[in-house]
Amino acid sequence: MKYNNTITLFTIAFFMLLGVTAQEKELKKANEEYQNSAYKDAAKAYLKVVKSGNESSEVLLKLGNAYYFNADYSKAATWYEKLYSTKDAQEDQSYLLRYSQSLRAIGEKQQAEKIYNEFLKVSGSLDKNLKNSEDYLNIIELNSNRYKLDSLEMINSKYMDYGAFLRNDTLYFSSARNTRTSIGRIDAWDNERFLDIYTAVLDPKTNHYSKPKQLKGAVNSKYHESSAVVTKDGKTMYFTKSNNTPLDKNSKIARLKIYRATKGANGNWGNIEDLTINGDSYSTAHPALSPNEKILYYVSDMPGSYGETDIYSVDIYNQGTLGKPKNLGPKVNTKGRESFPFITSKYELYFSSDGHFGLGGYDVFYFDLASRRQQLINVGKPINSSKDDYAFSINNANKKGFLSSDRSGVDNIYKFTEIIPIREVIEYDLEGVIIDQETNKPIAGVVVTVTDTDGKIQSKGVTDANGKFSLRVSKFKPNILKAENDNYVFTDKFIPEQYDGGNIRLELKKKKVEVKNDEDFKRILNTRIYYDYNKANIRKDAIAKLEKLIEFLQKHREVSLEIKSYADSRGRPEYNLKLSDKRTQKVIEFIEKRGVNKSRLIGKGYGETEPVIDCQYPKKCSQKEYQLNRRTEFQIIKKQKK
Repeated sequence: MKYNNTITLFTIAFFMLLGVTAQEKELKKANEEYQNSAYKDAAKAYLKVVKSGNESSEVLLKLGNAYYFNADYSKAATWYEKLYSTKDAQEDQSYLLRYSQSLRAIGEKQQAEKIYNEFLKVSGSLDKNLKNSEDYLNIIELNSNRYKLDSLEMINSKYMDYGAFLRNDTLYFSSARNTRTSIGRIDAWDNERFLDIYTAVLDPKTNHYSKPKQLKGAVNSKYHESSAVVTKDGKTMYFTKSNNTPLDKNSKIARLKIYRATKGANGNWGNIEDLTINGDSYSTAHPALSPNEKILYYVSDMPGSYGETDIYSVDIYNQGTLGKPKNLGPKVNTKGRESFPFITSKYELYFSSDGHFGLGGYDVFYFDLASRRQQLINVGKPINSSKDDYAFSINNANKKGFLSSDRSGVDNIYKFTEIIPIREVIEYDLEGVIIDQETNKPIAGVVVTVTDTDGKIQSKGVTDANGKFSLRVSKFKPNILKAENDNYVFTDKFIPEQYDGGNIRLELKKKKVEVKNDEDFKRILNTRIYYDYNKANIRKDAIAKLEKLIEFLQKHREVSLEIKSYADSRGRPEYNLKLSDKRTQKVIEFIEKRGVNKSRLIGKGYGETEPVIDCQYPKKCSQKEYQLNRRTEFQIIKKQKK
C-alpha cells in the first residue's frame, strides 16, 4: 500500500511537471510572437496560456494589446476589463487609454469616460485647460458635422483599400485586392494579404475614375507597399515598403522603411532608393511632404519616441539628401500611436492617433504648424467614428479630400467635402474677483474687458456686489484682462493660452487725484506707446497718442505726469535698464518741445521689470508678446496749485 501511494504521488508530480513545462513553452512562444509584432499569432498563443491557468497581469495585458493592435477592440476590451478587475497595480498605466478607446469603439461610452478619467489622474491631462472626458467630448461636438462624407465606391474592393493621395488627376492608393504579387501571401502581423500601390485616373468632367491598375514599374513587390506621396511635378514618389530583412532569424515580422522612386520617360517607376532615415532596428512609414517639398514628415518608433509610434520631420536638401530627424514633440506625440501625417498648403498637419482623446480607435486630429498657438483639435464626426479613421488628406483650394476607415467592417476609402472650416477657437468661462489693494475688500462696478493681444475685444462685463466677474473668452489663445473704475488706477493682467483655469484675483489701487474730467483722465491712464526692438526713437504710431496726451496736459495745467518705460527681457538686465531710461528721456523731450514745462514731467526706465507678459528665460514668446513689454506708460502723480 505504501509502495502504491508512492507511485501515485510520483505520477501526479510527473504530470504536473509536464503541465508546467508545456505552459512555459506556450508562454515563451506567445512572448516571442508578441515581441515580433505577430499579434494575431500572439493572441492565439496567449489564449492557450490563459486556458492552462496562467492569468497573470502581464499575460492579460499582452493579450489585450495583441487584440488592440489588430483593431479587434471588442476582444481587447474583454481582456483589459479582466486585467482592470484584478486591481493588480501596473507599473505602466498607459493601457487605461487603450482600454478606454476600446470601450468607446464598441459603444460603451459611459464606462469609457470613467476609465479615461482614471487615465488622466495617473498620467495628467493632455491639455492643461481640459480636465476630464466631458471637456474633450464638448470640443469634439463643436467641430462635428462639418463634412459631407461618401464611400469611394469606384475604387473600393472587398479587400483592404486605403491611403488615397491625388496628384495631377491621378489617384494613388494601397490595396490588398487579388494581384499577381500578393496572391496567397499573408502578413504575420495581422494574417492579411500584402498590399500593393495602385493608380486610377480621374476624369474632371465626369468626376469618375478609371479602373484601378497596379503602379507601373518596379515599386510593387511580394512585400507591403503603401502610403504613396508624389511631388508636384509627378516625377518623384515616397512610399512605405516592408523591409526584406526580418528582425532576427526567428522572426516573421520585417520592419517598415520609406523609399524614394523616380518616374521614367516610359511612365514606369524605378530607381528605388533606401532613405538614410531608415534603420533595421526600427520602422519608418507614412511619408508626407510639406507644401514647398523641402520637409518630409513621417512616422517611426525609433529610439527617443514618446510612445508606440511618433511623427517626425526631416529636411530635404539639394540632390535629395536628408537632414537629421526631428520629433514633433509632446503637443502632437503621446504614449500611444500617432500615424498617417498629411500637410496642407497652409502648413496644417492632419494625422491619426489613438493617444489623444477620441471617439474610439484611431481618430483624425488637426494641428496648425504655422500658428504659434498650435492647438491640437479633434476634427469630429463624421470624419471620426468609433472605429479606426486615418489617412486623411484635403485640398485647401476646393475643400475636397479623402479618408480611410474600417467603420464598415473592412478598410475602405471615403471621399469628402469640407462644408464648414474647423473651429480653432473654443470658449470657456474666465472667472475672478477684483479687490481694493489697501482694504482687501471686493470692488463692485468695475468694468472688466478681455481683449486679444491685438486689442480686439473678446468679452466685457461688470463686477457684482461681491467684486466677482465671469466672462466668456477664447480658449487656447493669450488674452489681456483689463479692469477700469473711476476711483481706481487702470490695471491689466496677461492671461496665457495655457491658463490653468483657476479664479483670477486682481487688486486695484486707488487713484491719487480727484478726477474732474472723467473721459480725459481715463484716456491718459489707458495710454501706452510701443517701441521697435532695441530702439528708443518715437515711432510714427506713437505720435498721435502723444499729441493727445500733450493736449490733455495743456488743458489740465494743474497735473504733473510720471513717465515709466520698459524693455523686453532679451538682452542683459543692465542694458535693458539703460535702454528703457533712454526711452523715457525721448518721451520727455518730445513733450517738452511741444510746450509743456519740463518741471511737470518726471520719469525713468524700469528695464525688464513689471512685464505685461512673462517672457523670462527659458520661456519663449512671440514677437507680438515681446512687443507688449517694450512700452511706455503714463501716470498722473499730483495736482499742482494754480
